[in-house]
Amino acid sequence: VIDEKPGKEHVQDPTLDYSVVKAPKDKSAPKPVLYEVPVSLRIPGGDFIMASRLQGKLVVAKRKADLEPDGDAVKLSFAGPIGMASLAVVGSNVVLLVPSTGKTEVLGSTWPATSAAVKPAAIAFDDSNAPTDGDRTSVSLAATPDGNVLVGFVDGKAQKHKARLTLLTSDLKSKK
Repeated sequence: VIDEKPGKEHVQDPTLDYSVVKAPKDKSAPKPVLYEVPVSLRIPGGDFIMASRLQGKLVVAKRKADLEPDGDAVKLSFAGPIGMASLAVVGSNVVLLVPSTGKTEVLGSTWPATSAAVKPAAIAFDDSNAPTDGDRTSVSLAATPDGNVLVGFVDGKAQKHKARLTLLTSDLKSKK
């Protein structure tokens, strides 16, 4: 939730997203609804994109430059648990990467900054020395001046993790 603009002025509608929590039939306490590991990015034109995990889903919301809502939040579901999302701007497009927890798979998507988020799909890293077990975590990305995407990540088996880099094109294909 964003509740203030810079200074003392309040945002008219601070809610990025919400979930309804219903009490279980046995009257026990409901499970808490937790938004986790939020990330945000300023996009061309001064608007913002924000992403946060929510109970196995990824919520992606847009805000205008004045921090007021810009359309509805998009909730993306996945087949398994996901790690922390990473965002970047390449030209006029937003790039989203998110690792699949416990796997070497990284999911990615791109979409125009003026449009709604697109569900990520598995992307292939052209990697001659990829680990055969363990997982790929701590994914981060940055746009390069020539329009490519530099991806940093940690992968491999526990206690043998390696920090690695790879370069992708703007459409998330391995750059050779």
